Amino acid sequence: MISHTDVVTRDVLNKLVEFEGDPAISVILGTSPTVTERGPIKLSNALKQVQSELKKAGVRFGIIESELTEIKKLETTPPFWSFQGESLAIYAAPGFLRFFRLPVKANELVVVSKHFYLRPLFKMLQGNGLYYVLSLSQNNSALYACTRDTISALHFEALPTMQETQRFLDDERQLQFHTDSGAGVVSPATGRRRQAMFFGHGAGSERENEKIRVAEHLRALDKVVCEVLANQQAPLVVAGAEFLHGIYREQSSYPNLLKPGVSGNFELGDERRLHAESWTIVRPIFEVDRKNALHRYREIGDRQLIIETLHPLLPAAEFGAVETLFIAEDASAWAHYNPEDIEVEIAKEPVYGFDELYDVAARAVFTNGGKVLIVERDAMPAARPAAAILRFPYKAATIEASSRERGDYSSP
Repeated sequence: MISHTDVVTRDVLNKLVEFEGDPAISVILGTSPTVTERGPIKLSNALKQVQSELKKAGVRFGIIESELTEIKKLETTPPFWSFQGESLAIYAAPGFLRFFRLPVKANELVVVSKHFYLRPLFKMLQGNGLYYVLSLSQNNSALYACTRDTISALHFEALPTMQETQRFLDDERQLQFHTDSGAGVVSPATGRRRQAMFFGHGAGSERENEKIRVAEHLRALDKVVCEVLANQQAPLVVAGAEFLHGIYREQSSYPNLLKPGVSGNFELGDERRLHAESWTIVRPIFEVDRKNALHRYREIGDRQLIIETLHPLLPAAEFGAVETLFIAEDASAWAHYNPEDIEVEIAKEPVYGFDELYDVAARAVFTNGGKVLIVERDAMPAARPAAAILRFPYKAATIEASSRERGDYSSP
């Protein structure tokens, strides 16, 4: 069964990174488009945990009651659980509520703090296996978010069909005899001005006219795709009848549109084949990107440009010194963190007001224009929970950890 995914753009993530609320609640759940009965149970347990954390912290429940009530309604909304990806991220604060169905697996977690826990969303933007596939057809185009193991239909307003675009073109033709051909007309489908085209005597062959109509349709479709994937850099693969590939490339302004595409008619589905053939196209790109980052890390001779422990990483990330940050998927260190504090108290599990310190570092690197890579533990460039390449040497007062449960944070 095909799963569904919500779009995560850099702009969306940036707003969540900058958000501060008291409380700011993050709920991360594992989900499935086929096993749906577990979702409501997991959500119910997560909400009980949220209420327990709020009560222990003495936070007045009323300030976020309306948002939690909206979340609780999902427990009795079966259709919601039938359209899931690999994980679900819920972010709530007074006056704020967002849901993200994601095609990537994530560790289940409940966090009540002043910032959102965003590691699952960082995975959606990194060059680490996430790409998009646009299945083209005249009647039923579709956009998918994919990873090595998953394919999920993106959830947004439907892409325009050929018939919808054609209706706009027909309206144009009715106005053509009242329009100065030198001034041109504005296409309602695309918002662009073009020269008026006169069909009929002297208008060219029907085949040429059909190509013009298809190009107009694909231009309108690309406008929607670029709006949905705003500021994305992930690869986009085109699928569909081969003659459409070239026309779409001529019309598209997406910055990372790949060539070749996947040929075939996917209007009736066959997502398994679509996923398999598109992955063969993008796989070498991801392997090269990661290998280049790892190679650069290992070839740096100046150890002042390398950080392999969390102690100096946090101030370096806050200062903007980190170019590339590697974080192991299972890395975890919870603390009440203040950039101006020298000492932080470390815990193995989140409690109210605590931040996950590797997430703090990722937010800072992202804000300062660096690259964040969430990778498997055995793929890390060093045997550490985190490692970083610096833009320039950076030294700051070492953060001293004082805790009986130091965990990963105390790695030398």
